[in-house]
Amino acid sequence: MKKILWSLALVSTLIIGCSKPEEERKPEPKPDDKEKPETPETPEGPVAECDWADYLITLEYTTPSTTAYAFTQIDYSTLKHKDGKLVYELLGFGSWDEMAIAIGEIGDSPETGNEVLYMGNDPGTGYDMTDAFNTNAFGYWCNGQGGKQNWGDDARIYTEAYFNDEGVLVADLGVMDGKIKAGETYTCRMVFQRTKSETEIIRVGIEFKVTIEEFKDPEAGKYNSANRKTGEFDLPLVELTVPVNVFYGGVQADMSAVQDYLQLTKYEIGQLEAAVYDEETGELLKGLDITNFVEGEAVASNAGGLGGNWMKTPTEVGAWGVENGAWFIEFQAGLDAIVISVGTMPGEEDAITDLVAALVGQTADYKQVMTYIPEFDAKPTVINMTYKISFVEAQ
Repeated sequence: MKKILWSLALVSTLIIGCSKPEEERKPEPKPDDKEKPETPETPEGPVAECDWADYLITLEYTTPSTTAYAFTQIDYSTLKHKDGKLVYELLGFGSWDEMAIAIGEIGDSPETGNEVLYMGNDPGTGYDMTDAFNTNAFGYWCNGQGGKQNWGDDARIYTEAYFNDEGVLVADLGVMDGKIKAGETYTCRMVFQRTKSETEIIRVGIEFKVTIEEFKDPEAGKYNSANRKTGEFDLPLVELTVPVNVFYGGVQADMSAVQDYLQLTKYEIGQLEAAVYDEETGELLKGLDITNFVEGEAVASNAGGLGGNWMKTPTEVGAWGVENGAWFIEFQAGLDAIVISVGTMPGEEDAITDLVAALVGQTADYKQVMTYIPEFDAKPTVINMTYKISFVEAQ
């Protein structure tokens, strides 16, 4: 009997100890208070998330306006919807491999007859199951608003998919270099469509959005295109007196005023030359072009640096070599300055060549025009530079 009474007392103590006053108790959640599912449903099934797909996955990226074509890759086997489901799960498959079999071999267009189609969606014309893909793989160029567009002046963004060695469909995403603008967002749409029966079609939409930002090099700083001076500008006449001697190097003039017009904020001047000649780093100044003029006639550059020429006489374009070259003029971007260099062709054993000796007492008039167009439809910056070079006998 004592054991029974002790047990009852213990149970009573536990009940009293675990109880809370009435006002501290939280009410049981009502059915309406429960978390709503990500995809609302009706008696007929899930409600489509947008007017072109039952499930929508939006991928948003930001990239510099000077980016190369492709800048990221998407792995469709790991791509998830906002409710946590993978693409193949949304389409009702148990694995990516199962979905890949259903996709089968993709031809030149989505019209393959497979259980799963990979196709584009144009906001203006809708789904397209027949038009041939116009990228290197499975995909389309778009005009920026999602409208399908062939490669060309109006193309802005593309996505092209292909099966990798592991059998996964991956997609490269990129933009049309030189046609895009900082501050704008471009869109392209692709769709996985599964036909489960004559009455059941499931569509998973992939919406690619790319926003273009101003170019920013983490080491060199930011290019402030908003401060770039547009229009045509004349730099003051540069006059140089060059002693005729047997050395390559002659005299230099500081041309760093060019930087004031290009507004290269925190951008090393020495990177100008690499920006023109190196494809990997040449995006910032891709529009840079220097045209040389002798006696008013345009001449092609044949010297080093950003632009310049070997000259045979003060007025005749020549080439490197003692038979064809007397002097050179060269626009260069050094480590800490932009300069124009003028010098003469060296002879042998401290002897001045006949072409070089003939320069003494003569004057050369030379002109360079720098045209900088950073984007396809941006206003250019044109900088006119003129030089008067007087050759004198070396002391």
